[in-house]
Amino acid sequence: MPTETASPTSGGSSSPGFGTTYVQDLINSFAFGLDGRMYGSASSTGGNVRRVGSDGQAVGETVKLAGRDFSFDPRMLDLRAEGGGRPAGSLTSATGITIVRGDRCGDLAGMLVVGDVGSNLVHRKRIVRHGAGVKAGRVDEKSELVASRDTWFRPVHFADAPDGGLLIIDMQREVIEHPASLPPPIKKHIDLTSGRDSGRLWWLAAAPAERRSAPRLASATSDALVALVSHPNGWRRDTAHRLLLTRRDMAAVPALRRVVLSALLARDGADAWCRTAAFTSLFGDGATAIVREWLAAGPDGLGVSMRTVLPGLFAQIARRGEPAAWSTPVAAIAALTAAARELEDRPVARRSARRPRRRDRGRRGITA
Repeated sequence: MPTETASPTSGGSSSPGFGTTYVQDLINSFAFGLDGRMYGSASSTGGNVRRVGSDGQAVGETVKLAGRDFSFDPRMLDLRAEGGGRPAGSLTSATGITIVRGDRCGDLAGMLVVGDVGSNLVHRKRIVRHGAGVKAGRVDEKSELVASRDTWFRPVHFADAPDGGLLIIDMQREVIEHPASLPPPIKKHIDLTSGRDSGRLWWLAAAPAERRSAPRLASATSDALVALVSHPNGWRRDTAHRLLLTRRDMAAVPALRRVVLSALLARDGADAWCRTAAFTSLFGDGATAIVREWLAAGPDGLGVSMRTVLPGLFAQIARRGEPAAWSTPVAAIAALTAAARELEDRPVARRSARRPRRRDRGRRGITA
């Protein structure tokens, strides 16, 4: 997306475009979101960003991004500021925070990994439920997932590999410190650009195994892509989801609706990501029809779903709700919350309700 670019000699917070004054805090960490938007971090340098039109002139309002994340719609090219994070933890130079979702990563799957380029290591944390959200806890008390004696090892980012492993992107630089942080007597003996022409890519898996070739999903049918939103390999799920959003094939909507509505009735929560990805792959009336059908089921139908649906799916449903019924996402969340509270007001009825027999189990509430 074309934007104005900040001058390297001026402050990123006051000049137009993304900040470029501090080389360790440039825009980074691009990711395709469940809602079809591209997300990134503007880091601490931020910037005052406007979109550049076809005539080369800035258009639209300025978006201030100091210390914020941002996102933009690849189709409409609208840019908006997102919440952004805050510094926390004990790592010297944390970067590339990623949730591992490969099907060849063993127990590491589902954990959070983060690189520390200053300490030449890869750290991992286990994610657990905490109220309405999640929190991350340390896994290795006296060690790290990866710790290297090679001082050129600079793990800056990670990615789920098509074959189910985890890719570690290694910047491989001799000096990682910012030039301004080094005293002149030391700096004159150091080549600050050493390693600028190199880099490494590491592949991590739970056990030695042959590499699998990546499927060519660009030529897959829409039905084949719908089937992949429940695949255990995170790369295949992500790619199928992205292609479905890009194609906007209306013929795929019935199959996606069936995936969402059947998964909402699941009692074990095993397909949480599947139902979220399938829902957000819908577009137009396909998504709003599910919202209407869900609420029409009443508190009992909602209760079946609440035990298994991720909070993130509630947020997506709120965003994709029918504007005529819910004027804003806040109103949508209020509608879901009201239905949830009505359910919570009847705890005795829920506990005393008989367990459905095998032949009618799962038939209450929403049906596909």
